[in-house]
Amino acid sequence: MKDNLKKVKKVASQIKEIKIQGATNIARASFVVLKEELSSLKFSKISEVKSYFKKASSLLENARPTEPLLFNGIRYVESKINSFGKKDVDDFISGIIKSLDYYLDLLDRSLENLKSYGQAVIKNNDNIIVHCHSSSVIGVLKNAHDFGIDFSVFNSETRPLYQGRKTAEELLKIGIETTLFPDSSSAFLINDISGKDLKMNKMIIGVDAIKLNGDIINKVGSFGMALSSYYSNIPVYIAASLLKIDILDNIKIEQRDTKEIWIDAPIDLKILNFAFDVVPSKFIKGIICEFGIIKPKEVKRYIKKYYNFLFED
Repeated sequence: MKDNLKKVKKVASQIKEIKIQGATNIARASFVVLKEELSSLKFSKISEVKSYFKKASSLLENARPTEPLLFNGIRYVESKINSFGKKDVDDFISGIIKSLDYYLDLLDRSLENLKSYGQAVIKNNDNIIVHCHSSSVIGVLKNAHDFGIDFSVFNSETRPLYQGRKTAEELLKIGIETTLFPDSSSAFLINDISGKDLKMNKMIIGVDAIKLNGDIINKVGSFGMALSSYYSNIPVYIAASLLKIDILDNIKIEQRDTKEIWIDAPIDLKILNFAFDVVPSKFIKGIICEFGIIKPKEVKRYIKKYYNFLFED
């Protein structure tokens, strides 16, 4: 069978170019295209299916280096493939698709659970500061709004690609009072010096990856905002599924194309364009996840209890 990776390459390209963004959306889009291709392509041998899945999943995994939600999903499916034993080709493909469906369902259930738990941290008249775009954070905020809690959100532009605008548009559609601000004013806004009318009550952000020690990796700018919140006595909450765990502790901080910062920059100018940074666990009051609101130091225990398959070779 001749490998047909055209559709997979298209999705990988969309992920790399941030046309598909957000860890949950990336994992979902990747698994959907894998399902579609495995269902439509013709395979004569199990070895062909394995080879195709390996090549296709590798393309998707390599699109961006900070997507453990996707990596862990692939890891889960690979663990199931290794347990299939002797099957014919159709049954083998069916087994992979069922595994992909199971992980997608796991994602959906984890998001629904964390949305309900997150409501507990949001109070009437809260000013909540957020950063970048996170479907988990928006889910938590929407759930609280639907429950009748009255609060306001302040969200960063999130330069250089302005993902904060997407957040603002979605929050306004929900009916949540929303204020957009430039990233560079975040520390001033968070601190009391900005005035009582702009007093922030809490910070809620999503994550791209969670470390076993409770540190998190998120959109660049998260560290500075969390640092300011920590020293201003403003609680920082993380809204994320524990399926985003960086189990191998090998995720590198992505540096993106410098043209995102300045297209026609002077030739000799060096530009740093970090996509992410790290927020230490000591800055984090709680992680709003599918199992409740837990402390960063509890992450490893919960992973071992509920997602032990991630520790398997």
